[in-house]
Amino acid sequence: MDHEQIITRAAALNSCTGTGTGKQESESDAEERWRLIGELHRSTGRDAFEAVLAAAASDEPARRLVALDALGQIGYATGRPYAEETLPVLIGAAGDDDARVVASAVTALGHVGDARALPAVLRQVGHASDEVRFAAAVALPSLTGADEPGAVVAEGTGAAVTEALIALTRDPDPEVRDWATFGLGTQLDADGPEIREALAARLDDDYDQAAEEAVAGLARRGDPRAAAALLDQLRQLADDDSILPGTLLFELAAASPTTDALPLLRRLWQRRNDFEPAARQRLAEAIEAHTAGSPDLDRES
Repeated sequence: MDHEQIITRAAALNSCTGTGTGKQESESDAEERWRLIGELHRSTGRDAFEAVLAAAASDEPARRLVALDALGQIGYATGRPYAEETLPVLIGAAGDDDARVVASAVTALGHVGDARALPAVLRQVGHASDEVRFAAAVALPSLTGADEPGAVVAEGTGAAVTEALIALTRDPDPEVRDWATFGLGTQLDADGPEIREALAARLDDDYDQAAEEAVAGLARRGDPRAAAALLDQLRQLADDDSILPGTLLFELAAASPTTDALPLLRRLWQRRNDFEPAARQRLAEAIEAHTAGSPDLDRES
């Protein structure tokens, strides 16, 4: 397929619920759509960029969404040669009336990672759409300009990103809180009382992933609340079979071996066989870290 055919095919697969035919896209359709967009990402020629640029100006929402999803990473294999031309298109789309378009534009701006896009993304922190606020939480850490060689970054940029992420850690949507806590705690190196208090406020979050990210963020900053919170979360995990963790909690335990954690880790190993393989492997590594290379995994706690 040529570039135009790829765009047309991806648009026909439906970019999100309600787009185009009004049918909800299936998981297989979503996978195929992103496979096609991946082909556009890998394209390096001017012709591909021009085709995507034209689709970004289309009256068809599905084509515009494909174009925005492609513009974030098109030409990455050769250093994003069209980034300068891409930036104003994405910034303009971030002001669209359609929340789906705004979310795609903000996500793409995060991939481009140009600090000049920061004002456009900051305006979305209070957007009515959970999808848009989620996109903002994911994009913001890449827009500080800190990783751009020789870049002239406006004064206060880092503080603006930090303030926005702190606000998003209090978002009503759990996935927004999770990603904002990850961005604030792990992706940013900034420290200070306001950052630590925002992270500490998420330690009791009823969304487990957000609570785990809060522990990680505090641990990176040497905050003593991290160790106590880690033990609390391990206890909850040992007592509540409905909680299915990822790998982060056990990675944190392995990085900070304490005598108090070992009985909990052993108890989890003995009682919980329902973890995903990666999580169980990290649990074994955490036990090994606590036992100086001799995990004795068959031992009862």
